[in-house]
Amino acid sequence: MSGFDTAFIHRLATFVRSVHVFDEEPRVRESLERNEIVWGGQPVSYRFAISHNEPAIQISDILCGLLGKHFSFMEKCSIDQLEEASAKLSEQQRRNADLVAKLIDKADEECPAFIFNQAPHESNAKSLWFLHGIEYPEEYRD
Repeated sequence: MSGFDTAFIHRLATFVRSVHVFDEEPRVRESLERNEIVWGGQPVSYRFAISHNEPAIQISDILCGLLGKHFSFMEKCSIDQLEEASAKLSEQQRRNADLVAKLIDKADEECPAFIFNQAPHESNAKSLWFLHGIEYPEEYRD
């Protein structure tokens, strides 16, 4: 299993009673087909689909893309740069950031396992500061 495959395995292992519909990824499909995922003697249910036929995959792609860009920005910037960028946000940009924060919070309230985040601790701390105003740990400052 490669690093990319583990994200799929993680979802299957976390939500064993769910029916999973994944975006078509030939390499991942091959990997999963070589290793049956079983829980309680029963195979964990999943299938691959073409995203343009599956509205849920399309929505997931948008959310994953948005969160991916957010965390790339968190990793790329120092906290000082983020503080400067945050101070320059327009009202609409701040409202949008607040909506992202609410979406994350709502998912976390529903089920903490919904948010599968592999970002470094420092990037998570930056995100918590940027989206939720949670104090950034001094030990992470440059």
